[in-house]
Amino acid sequence: MAIRPYLLLGAFALSLGCTKEKPVIVLDDQFNVDFAHVACRDLPGCVDGLGVEAQVRDFELQLSTAFATDSSCNGLVLVSYPAKPTLEDLKASWLLTLQFNPGQPGYGWRMGHGGATGHPRGFTEGEGNATAIAHAVCAVVKQRGGSVVN
Repeated sequence: MAIRPYLLLGAFALSLGCTKEKPVIVLDDQFNVDFAHVACRDLPGCVDGLGVEAQVRDFELQLSTAFATDSSCNGLVLVSYPAKPTLEDLKASWLLTLQFNPGQPGYGWRMGHGGATGHPRGFTEGEGNATAIAHAVCAVVKQRGGSVVN
């Protein structure tokens, strides 16, 4: 009978190593900044420069805050990637890009998965403010709706 508590403790210790990895969403900062610079050239009155980059970073911060405060994002990880993601990074994560047009109230987004870890390759997209984008992205990753394979 005295062995039972030790068996339970051992089983608990082993279960700690069996935790499932949290899904990772990579916010491709480099793409977002590059897109904004190109978009700025076509927008009347937009002055390209560090101000555009600051706007992108401000929106990414709003998106991160919306992600952190949205209960539907619980269990997910959002990582801002300052450099171009590698192929290995993309295989195991979701890649989120923004179609950031400086000065606009909402922005387009597109997200895909590299196809590893049992997730099918698929792309989703939409548009909205930071709160709407965070909520939609989390719903897609958690498969709150249907599965998309394209």
